[in-house]
Amino acid sequence: MMKTTCLIALLLLGACSSRAWYAGVQHGAEDACRRKPDAEVQRCLDRLNKQDYDSYEKSRQP
Repeated sequence: MMKTTCLIALLLLGACSSRAWYAGVQHGAEDACRRKPDAEVQRCLDRLNKQDYDSYEKSRQP
């Protein structure tokens, strides 16, 4: 819940950097996984993109 609140606050500020936006989306996805039934949580977390922002940016470069 705290992470979701932080994500909303970051988005409302309007001056989010790409790095902060990326981190917020990752935290939101993790929170969504943790709200699933216990039997599904680990499988959901395993499917998430765990790539850090710098690696993500490098992978986007042509």
